[in-house]
Amino acid sequence: MISYRRRVQEEKAMQAVPSAPIDASRFVAYVTERRKKRILFKGEYLMINRSVETNKCRCDVGSTMMDRNPYPDTLPYDFNRVILPRIEGDENSHYINASYVNSWLREKAYVVTQAVRTKPMNAEFWRMVWELGSNCIVMLTKVFDFMRVMCLQYWPLTRFQFRDIEVETVDTKTYCHFVIRTFKMTRTTPEGTETRTVKHFHFTEWELDSFPYISAFIELRRRVRQYVEKNPVDAPIVVHCRKEFITTQKNQ
Repeated sequence: MISYRRRVQEEKAMQAVPSAPIDASRFVAYVTERRKKRILFKGEYLMINRSVETNKCRCDVGSTMMDRNPYPDTLPYDFNRVILPRIEGDENSHYINASYVNSWLREKAYVVTQAVRTKPMNAEFWRMVWELGSNCIVMLTKVFDFMRVMCLQYWPLTRFQFRDIEVETVDTKTYCHFVIRTFKMTRTTPEGTETRTVKHFHFTEWELDSFPYISAFIELRRRVRQYVEKNPVDAPIVVHCRKEFITTQKNQ
């Protein structure tokens, strides 16, 4: 009887899942309602699982690259993983634990990836940003949380060379709940030298195993949108927290 009631509740929760984007003016109320009624969150999760083609949910390549996965229990699916150009002499250099995610409006609007946990990953992360042509990074984790390292500080205080890519921090603006940094990336090849500007939006108040401050999160989102609208590029926004967004990754 209990399991039947649970199934009925889950079916009703799935029917309540929105089929269109939520208006920003309703977002706070939307999240607040789901914090009170957790079954609604579960309904969204079940709908995502139901929409996934199970034959696509394979991570054969990732499972053979364990030294390149900071969180081995979270691997990218083969059908939507980011594939980088190979580096001569490194047959596994095509792999990075990152996945493309579609938005409501366009395909491959985002790339979700894991937090940088090792120094070798620093260079791989910046190479991915360069190869994708991204000009926006959104970081949704602290560097430290309760004396634990959540993510290495993969950006330099001033300037640092990551293989053939130089990254320079040219501006840092600190706000109450987030930090916005401006990086200059420079890459020199036999064809010449190219320089790009990348904005780094770092949300600093998402505590471990908790919900973020909704108003602050919406403000960060507003600033990200404002930046990408003023500086459009045909490239995805790179987003990462501590671990890869599993449910978001599945929502393809």
